[in-house]
Amino acid sequence: MIKKLLTACLFTTVLSISAHAENVSIGGNYKVEGTNINGTTYSGDATISLTSETTCEIH
Repeated sequence: MIKKLLTACLFTTVLSISAHAENVSIGGNYKVEGTNINGTTYSGDATISLTSETTCEIH
């Protein structure tokens, strides 16, 4: 009984995550900052443009 309940919960969770992931878009403008391997820092803006359902361009 418990095994069936856990399986049903897991299945429902996977379906919920899959449905949510399909509606998420990463396209947009972002502020970026980080540290180079030599210790210097960088910052700037990045624009992500979707070019298809599975690829994008970053500028």
